[in-house]
Amino acid sequence: MSDPLVSVVIPAYRSGRLLWDAISSVTDKTLKDFEVILVDNNADKETKEVITRAVEAFPDKIRLIHEPTQGNSSARNRGILESRGQYIALLDDDDKMYPDRLDRQVALARLHPEASIIYGRMDVCSYEGDRIVVPDLSPTVEFFVGSSAESVGTRWIR
Repeated sequence: MSDPLVSVVIPAYRSGRLLWDAISSVTDKTLKDFEVILVDNNADKETKEVITRAVEAFPDKIRLIHEPTQGNSSARNRGILESRGQYIALLDDDDKMYPDRLDRQVALARLHPEASIIYGRMDVCSYEGDRIVVPDLSPTVEFFVGSSAESVGTRWIR
């Protein structure tokens, strides 16, 4: 099996049923060349049940990693280290991706290979999944060029 184009890292702790929605939002993507690195970060019982169900449902797409050090940063970093993709996408266990997110970010990454980070807008939703309208004045897509050691800045792409 060749390495995927994109590795999507999802730390899982206490998201319960929301984790299934997060995973489904990745598996329903228009871009199909991906893997999901699902990081069990000492998940609770309900979340572990969702993890088991997801791994069984998508055995060719999901790799399960256990990170015993508690915390989103530790789990996310472990997932990044385990990633095989050319690009890495981060997703929290209680969030969902738009269907074309990976396509758009990969296209922008190819157009701007000097970019370090590519990210876009978000919608705030209730626990029930209802969109909460919050003024979002950020551009549609952004990318950052440089590193923390360099203050190169952010370029805005519309």
